[in-house]
Amino acid sequence: MQIHLHILILSMQIIYLKHFTQQSCKLKTIQMKMDYTTRVFINQRDQSSTKEASQSLGFKTSGTDG
Repeated sequence: MQIHLHILILSMQIIYLKHFTQQSCKLKTIQMKMDYTTRVFINQRDQSSTKEASQSLGFKTSGTDG
């Protein structure tokens, strides 16, 4: 009975470890995807802010010309 229990506990630990490693791999890929999306978002935000700045400058110059 004692040996049976020990084998059961070991098998449970192995299953848990397998599951845990799979989960951590998934988490890593999710983290990488999130990093990529945030980088893309930040790049888009920076581009839009520079565009807005140039537009505001353009409006100022056109205002002085006219």
